[in-house]
Amino acid sequence: MKRFVGVLGIAAVVAVAPALARVDFQPIAGGEFVVPADFTADGSTLVAMGYFGQPYFIWTAQDGLQSIGGGCDAGQVSISPDGTMITGTAPDADGYCEGAKWLGGQDWQAMGSEPGAVPCGSSLSSTYDNNGTTAVGLFWRAQVCRAIGGTWDLASGTAGPE
Repeated sequence: MKRFVGVLGIAAVVAVAPALARVDFQPIAGGEFVVPADFTADGSTLVAMGYFGQPYFIWTAQDGLQSIGGGCDAGQVSISPDGTMITGTAPDADGYCEGAKWLGGQDWQAMGSEPGAVPCGSSLSSTYDNNGTTAVGLFWRAQVCRAIGGTWDLASGTAGPE
């Protein structure tokens, strides 16, 4: 009898699990070539990347998908858990891609690399994540194409190796 009840219990879990795990995803209009990268803690805002240096995007249910500029071949767009800070990689005044924070619209503030850094190809630095006060990423060192992990203070926009 115990074995029969145990088998019934397992059968019930197996039967109910797919229904409990079901999630219906809807495509984002206009986002056919967009890769979601990060979202806020409450899930209300999503940031995404285009392929091969295309601009970054932001999505909310209210506004839909909007281009926010930036974007390079390296790095990744990220949004802080509370949605107040977006970081990524954007071209600087000399055309080198470097870690940057979004200022709104299509505007980005490049945040540099460690002192004396030399670009590797077209990249000087790249961000990969942020928590609203600090971003983390990759810096190219003074030696060509030699990398080190680093951080940016997002309040001041200053960079330093980790």
